[in-house]
Amino acid sequence: QPSEPTVSVTSCSTTLFVVSLIVEGPVHDPPPLIPTLTTHQARRITKANQLTMSVDSETRDKMQEYARFISGTLQPQLQTAVDARDETEAEIAEYVQLRNKLQFMENTQNANEGSKILPINTLVDISHATIYCNATIPNPRIVYVNVGNGFHVEFTLQEAVAFIDKRLKYLEDDVLKHRSEVAEGIASDVEKALELLEELGGEMSESKS
Repeated sequence: QPSEPTVSVTSCSTTLFVVSLIVEGPVHDPPPLIPTLTTHQARRITKANQLTMSVDSETRDKMQEYARFISGTLQPQLQTAVDARDETEAEIAEYVQLRNKLQFMENTQNANEGSKILPINTLVDISHATIYCNATIPNPRIVYVNVGNGFHVEFTLQEAVAFIDKRLKYLEDDVLKHRSEVAEGIASDVEKALELLEELGGEMSESKS
């Protein structure tokens, strides 16, 4: 039996409160991470560097240039792209979690339509998601949702859920898609550069035999 969602608030009064987030684990399984430079790829670079000792100076310079480009340019770019994709995944997970909590609150209020407004027992974050205290929200029909950059907008529960649905669509269809494509493109560039290194090393090995 799943536990009821917990809503964290940073301030409250008799009519409104600010909704923040307690992420209680992954909401859904994210797609596989695009790796940074793998151990196997690093070994391929090392092997290519070893081959430079037995080739002519011009080929050696080219091979070393490609190796420096992979480790000094492509690898940091790939790490940055993966970090950006991870950040978007985390934001999506938080919005899904918040939507679930708000829908629970809305359903609770709708189930008691016509009767007095039911208070909600919750937790208040008082130390950056490390310390919480119990709190009671007398009237949870109006919420302030953190929309980013330190701004909080007043919504009804229904309006807040609608806003989050639009935000999720934008994050998933535009931001995440773009950031994933960027990371995949850089990962492909890393692989092509490694293949070129191996080709140069292989050609020189054949010419020596």
